[in-house]
Amino acid sequence: MYYVLDEHNQPKLASHIEWAEWLENDERRFLLQQRWIRPDGIEMFVSTIFLGIDMGIDPGLPRLWETAVFIGGKLTFERRHTSREAALQYHGLMMTELRAVVLVV
Repeated sequence: MYYVLDEHNQPKLASHIEWAEWLENDERRFLLQQRWIRPDGIEMFVSTIFLGIDMGIDPGLPRLWETAVFIGGKLTFERRHTSREAALQYHGLMMTELRAVVLVV
């Protein structure tokens, strides 16, 4: 199933074509992206986006948002969320944890 965000940033069902056009043209798909360089020169990147695709992995609510962590340009972790609020909260948690690790390095 495919979804786009309505005028209130709530997901609504869409056709594959509607979703593809929305994804190409609507910047709201990017919720939050933060990038920094660790003291050892390794790039850190945390990205939280609206995917708009229900993979049907979970029989509960669709997981339409994703937080991904890249270290040195490689995807190291990703988690999908059922709401915008949960996605943003998890993004903050990842930032806190990664910055704590940076201080230890």
